[in-house]
Amino acid sequence: MHSAETREKIRQKALGRKHTPEARQKMSESRRGKAKSESFKRALSVRMRGTRNPCYKQGKKIIHGYVHLLRQEHPYSVGGYVKEHRLVMEDHIQRVLSPEEVVHHINGDISDNSIDNLMLFPNNVAHLRHHAQLRAGRGYKNRTANSRYHKQGE
Repeated sequence: MHSAETREKIRQKALGRKHTPEARQKMSESRRGKAKSESFKRALSVRMRGTRNPCYKQGKKIIHGYVHLLRQEHPYSVGGYVKEHRLVMEDHIQRVLSPEEVVHHINGDISDNSIDNLMLFPNNVAHLRHHAQLRAGRGYKNRTANSRYHKQGE
């Protein structure tokens, strides 16, 4: 093991130098298959967290067509994320929605979270009753498979 003074001299001498592509390839191959130390894993985990991670999407992700936003402080967040249409409705009515309440997309486009396209139901029974009325054809028609049974002209 070198002394601190010798290590500093070696470090200063190596400043500004780069490894050749062949040397980099050899170093890469020598590390392949070897286990990483726990301290290295912890350091990498801290370095790659949140905005420093190249895959970070500003706290927004889309799951099954629904937009989810990162809101770790929300009382009903799942893994720190909340569906955007629920947040839009909560902002509109100025209270937190209970888990039983259902937010319906009027035009059937689940990525369209404008307040004009959202309807609040107290529970899923009322929401399903609404869909049953739409299917019964009371002034409604079946437009497409993705936006089922919505009012004509909408």
